[in-house]
Amino acid sequence: MQTRLTRTLLLITMIAAPLSCRATGTAGNVESVSITVTNDVNRGSATISIIPDGGIEQQLGSVGGADTQRLVYTGSTRARAFRLRAAISGASDTISDVFFIPSGTGVAWSLRANHLRTTR
Repeated sequence: MQTRLTRTLLLITMIAAPLSCRATGTAGNVESVSITVTNDVNRGSATISIIPDGGIEQQLGSVGGADTQRLVYTGSTRARAFRLRAAISGASDTISDVFFIPSGTGVAWSLRANHLRTTR
């Protein structure tokens, strides 16, 4: 009986491991990326989200009017294109151009000019 249980558990592990790698996409290549947002729009607080290409939008935090805030995205950055979204009450959303995050870099985004750059 114990041998049958051991074989069954081994089989389940062998099947589940490759499936979990596919679910995360890059199997462990998770990074924390600093995203500095300058809300120079002066219309109140902006809620900032990151949108990975082919992924699920993730809310990062908020930035008050005429303020700069450092937010952190933790997730896979390998071979993924991203956009940032700023939702400001009473105004239309600001959405950045598509960008990539090279390993070891951060991102700086100014809302008024909708200007985004990577930083070291």
